[in-house]
Amino acid sequence: MLCFGWNYVTTSKSLTPAAEMPTILLALRNRCATAAAVVPEALKQVIVSRYSEGAGIGAHIDAPVFGEPVVGVSLLGRGASP
Repeated sequence: MLCFGWNYVTTSKSLTPAAEMPTILLALRNRCATAAAVVPEALKQVIVSRYSEGAGIGAHIDAPVFGEPVVGVSLLGRGASP
């Protein structure tokens, strides 16, 4: 897992600065902001996770410190196998 913008530490429920978002993520953030009808700067954190084939995303709670909106983007998803 990689974090950009901010790291959220679940044990202390605090934020620490993370690496700046790479240019390619800024372009994606702009597209997500348009879809969510917010300014790009409202989307302050990016988490990049890679899941093994067949793995699902477990239950989770988005950190309340970030507020709304929360935008999810899935790349290269293959869906269920026949």
